[in-house]
Amino acid sequence: MNDDVLVKNQELAGITHWSFSSASQPNAKWVFNYVHRTPEDRRSDVVGEAAYLGTAVHNTAQNILAHGQDFDSAIADGIKLYKQENQAQYACEEIVKQEKYCEVIPEMVRHLVDLLEQHGFTACEEEVKIACNLPDVHLDIIGFVDLVGDGIFTEIKTRAPVKTRTLKDGSQGWGKGRLPKDEPEKAHVMQAALYAYALKMTPSITYVSPEEAKIFTPFNCESLKRNNLKNALEDFRQRILLKQNLLRLSSDAKTLASITDPDWSHNFIWNIEPNLLKEAKALWQI
Repeated sequence: MNDDVLVKNQELAGITHWSFSSASQPNAKWVFNYVHRTPEDRRSDVVGEAAYLGTAVHNTAQNILAHGQDFDSAIADGIKLYKQENQAQYACEEIVKQEKYCEVIPEMVRHLVDLLEQHGFTACEEEVKIACNLPDVHLDIIGFVDLVGDGIFTEIKTRAPVKTRTLKDGSQGWGKGRLPKDEPEKAHVMQAALYAYALKMTPSITYVSPEEAKIFTPFNCESLKRNNLKNALEDFRQRILLKQNLLRLSSDAKTLASITDPDWSHNFIWNIEPNLLKEAKALWQI
């Protein structure tokens, strides 16, 4: 089939561009999320409280580093944002988790801001839009980079505290949000590779938990060195090309589901709301 068919099927499926999130998803999950479901459907998704915590920490640190907001007022705004985001979609079912996450926002932001200031992120820009093309990819790839400094950018990844067993005194136990030890996570390297290609800047990935923050750059890890970034970018491109090939066959989600393996045993991929999981399984009923 030729590219005219691809263009037509992309339009019919409502695929107007690629993002890191859409292109990096397993093919079956992408069929469900981006062909079967609409952008309005995806915007209505309920996300976990750890994601709300990440948003609050991101925004607070960005307000301090990119806009010069003072620490105390930025923290107050960040906690307010966390509570509003959390309660906008549903009443928090785990109040103990909400309370803990509010408690750790200041220390996470402090670790993050201190580390990034040490690496030159003082007069920086937030949420910088990128748009680029890759060979044989027929649509633009669009994304937003967390923080862009002088010749370097960073993507921020948060690690929330983890609930453990109830302690003898009846209080909730908590485990640390673990950071990568020597190398960043593979998916995050792929994202950094894409943004480095688009921005022509030095990449970095910053992880933060309530206990510490850690930054990976090409100077302290192998994954972000030029050749490994090149390989990661090619991996990302191949993922898009596979999805393009699916769209060359059809724009119909049911048809595409019939030729992709959903792999229901993969709990991480399908860790979604029960009603959405039911909807996805109905799509794969052949």
